[in-house]
Amino acid sequence: MSKTVFFLLYDGLQLLDVTGPAGVLTLANRLSNNFYDLHYVSANSSGKVIASNKMSINTDPLPLKSNMDVLLIPGGQLNYIDQAAKNTELMSWMKVALEESNTNVSVCTGAFFLAKLGILKNKRVTTHWAGESILKQRYPDINVISDSLYQQDGDLWSSGGVMSGVDMMLAMVSKDLGADISLQVAKLMVVHLVREGGQSQYSLPLEFQSRAKYKEINGLISWLHERLDQVTLVKDMAKHCNMSERRLHNYCQESFGLGPAQLLAEIRLEHARVLLRDVKISMTEIASICGYSQTSGLSHAFRRRFGISPSRYRENFRAETN
Repeated sequence: MSKTVFFLLYDGLQLLDVTGPAGVLTLANRLSNNFYDLHYVSANSSGKVIASNKMSINTDPLPLKSNMDVLLIPGGQLNYIDQAAKNTELMSWMKVALEESNTNVSVCTGAFFLAKLGILKNKRVTTHWAGESILKQRYPDINVISDSLYQQDGDLWSSGGVMSGVDMMLAMVSKDLGADISLQVAKLMVVHLVREGGQSQYSLPLEFQSRAKYKEINGLISWLHERLDQVTLVKDMAKHCNMSERRLHNYCQESFGLGPAQLLAEIRLEHARVLLRDVKISMTEIASICGYSQTSGLSHAFRRRFGISPSRYRENFRAETN
């Protein structure tokens, strides 16, 4: 038994919206005797589409009979999506295919195609954070879930940003073939963590990196994140940045509005919040990974920062995603 998966492509698409999910399924095939039968189709008579990065992708014609298990629609900039939506052949085929397919998937702003065809009415869906407000404005009858990696509503799957398409497909592989194969695929792809769909699209460490005003502290965030389980003093940070503690303090205040020690505490607690969403990781392990010698230290710091205990946060997250 296998699943037939069609990727519907168009000019201007975001290439990673295709190669990310396709890479997951291709690796899953190596571990499952080719469970997924992959096809790449378009309405272009030339037999190819040009992605937004100008790379060319060969495609097959739109099949007369869809006969598919999964239809995946990648995203792209909205001007490319609006242009593609003017192609009556593409949209007519897509409407029939969406009705006949067992599972419909949108990656990033690919949700705009489904919305235009009325597939998302009263459905729970997510898209790239930059397009959320536009999707809500254009289609007020859609239940747009803000700041979510991916969502599943029955036979409809949708993901937020580019890389969350990988998270979504790993979740789909887990449902189809089991968690073991999904984790093996994640390991082969060097995915840092298999993430649940309800997690935020935003990354606090990345946000801090984007706010760093001085090149001397550009690498500080990643350095701290890689050694959260170790004792790190302000003097250690200053030495890593090759500057005095006073200058480091001033640079951190100007960039983040936090002192170096506060910055480290924020990164520790944010990582703890991510790990709490995985019920397989014990509270003791989370405390150790995030640099707390005891769970009581984590609990006190977490409650003070977020106004809720770690255990209650875990319970609330599970309730929201079930």
